[in-house]
Amino acid sequence: MKTYLILFSLFLAAFFVRFYNFENRITFGPEQARSLIVSSNYIQDKPSLLGQEYFRANSYGHKLYTSALFNYTLVPLLVLSNYDPFIITIYFSALSIFTGLILYLLSKKMFSHEVALISTFLFLFNSYMIYHSMFIWVLNYLPLLGLLNFYLLWKIVNKKYKLVDVFWLGLISGIGFGLEYLYAIAILVSLFVVVKFSKDIFKNLVIFILGSIVGDLPQVLFDLKHNFYHLNSLIRYAIDTFSGKSDAGFIYYHFLEFWPIGLLLLAVCLWLTYKKNKYLFFVLLSIYLFVNLKSPLISFSKPVGMIDGLKYNDLKLASEQIAEKATSNFNVVTLYDFDTRGYTLRYFVQYVYGRKPQNDISYQDVDEIFALASSNYNFKNNNPWELNVFKAQNVVKLDDIGSGYGLYKLTK
Repeated sequence: MKTYLILFSLFLAAFFVRFYNFENRITFGPEQARSLIVSSNYIQDKPSLLGQEYFRANSYGHKLYTSALFNYTLVPLLVLSNYDPFIITIYFSALSIFTGLILYLLSKKMFSHEVALISTFLFLFNSYMIYHSMFIWVLNYLPLLGLLNFYLLWKIVNKKYKLVDVFWLGLISGIGFGLEYLYAIAILVSLFVVVKFSKDIFKNLVIFILGSIVGDLPQVLFDLKHNFYHLNSLIRYAIDTFSGKSDAGFIYYHFLEFWPIGLLLLAVCLWLTYKKNKYLFFVLLSIYLFVNLKSPLISFSKPVGMIDGLKYNDLKLASEQIAEKATSNFNVVTLYDFDTRGYTLRYFVQYVYGRKPQNDISYQDVDEIFALASSNYNFKNNNPWELNVFKAQNVVKLDDIGSGYGLYKLTK
């Protein structure tokens, strides 16, 4: 009973940490908007085997893409939420808490209920996990996939597996690779374990590969139809990377599948500490909680992943005004970050408010452009390509947006 009371308290606190002042804390930026635009096009235009493009291209100019599987997971959410990003972000916050629950259940099987409680605490109150629960993102599935991957490997190593577990391992590997190509590291570890601890290596490898194909089926089918575009592009990008020609870098979020595993191992160490010195154990837990909740990745008053002065509702308000005032031939820009094509506004205006801007390269021949920019933005100098080709003659400020920003209407 005591264990369940502690567990309930942990999840209640984790819920509060994530959902307190939620609407003012969520991040909605270009990455989130582009994901929702791709998925919305599956609904309103036609389904596709092609997913969302990375901000990466190889030396041949070929773009890399994530698996369409991620975007298809957004489709039912878009339908149920009526295209509202706020509700969809709730799903990803809930996914974080759900991953914590799975971590408890699996680590209890692999270790003990004490280790399970500690690892769950570490995961639920980790600053990176809280941060990632504040926005829609393709990589937010990786911690859950990595945890399931680790559990299946544990079953194989301990000879507690069935053939179907090998298939599930392959399936998870295929899904993970489709979401993040560096999941290949986890796949190599999985292959090593399957080979080393299998009695029938050939059969298990075939089942693993079959599961991987099913897990990454959209990309596999797309490659079969398009001369192995994904495979060839990725190989070229890898060659570019090793020869120093690419812009590849290694950032923590490329390895989110290892996050719960690392926290689980830390939990084991803390449990060993508890058995030797209870006071030290509680001091270390308190320090961990304090450091993580005071992290710059967490704010209880504003979105961490957005530019200062703008929040989710500010973007929604600006988009609503654009939808009300636009003619039939207009476009949008945002002038405060790299997203000059205005994907955040573009998503709201088209899919939430039902007014379709011209596409993201058609700026020269439109009648008007709506721009979200800082209140002191100089439209006479340092304009991006979108405004330079439009050649605006008149700029009218329509409204103040957020703190220090304004919505402007540009005409010729």
